Amino acid sequence: MRKLSLAILPLAWALLGCPTTDMIDHMEHQPKGKPYRTSDAFPDGQLMRRPPADTVALEHDPNNALGSIPDGGIAPDTTNIPVPVDDELLTLGHAKFNQVCAVCHGIMADGNSVVARKMNLRPPPNITTEVYRNRTDANIFMTITNGFGYMNPYRDQLSSHERWAVVAYLRALQLSQNAGRDVLAADDIQKLNAPPAPSGEGTETRHE
Repeated sequence: MRKLSLAILPLAWALLGCPTTDMIDHMEHQPKGKPYRTSDAFPDGQLMRRPPADTVALEHDPNNALGSIPDGGIAPDTTNIPVPVDDELLTLGHAKFNQVCAVCHGIMADGNSVVARKMNLRPPPNITTEVYRNRTDANIFMTITNGFGYMNPYRDQLSSHERWAVVAYLRALQLSQNAGRDVLAADDIQKLNAPPAPSGEGTETRHE
């Protein structure tokens, strides 16, 4: 019995020295504010706050689709790009497409990329084909906004204006990859009809 008491004594001392759950925060205490609760932090005693003056909630911006309301955040009758398509918009779309979209869809939007070649289950599609050319601008915009399949939503990375810019640039890529001779300039047709250059022409041989 004495030996048992001697064995228990160190264990008791160890347990007395261990901190309790009150001394260590195991994420048991998570103070947070809940709607309609009172709070001493504000003079009116209400926890819920009004938006700052002259601001508009993001979900009510007709050009900022969050996918959280029935029409997706854009007007129900929106089909085409609702902003002027000019050089500035296409330049912005070019930059954002290369930054965000090309890593999977490829620089030419043809689905040819390092990432696509490693996605055996379902690689990113060629979005210059007729299937995607026939989709409305709003459909593509909402796909960028909310994602589709294995594609993540990009509403947090691209503003609504940047998303419309990407749609405009994608339209330019689709046209460039499927343009008929009837829409080509005379200089472009001349280049197409030109004979191929000899295999060694235009190359430089370096001798170390």
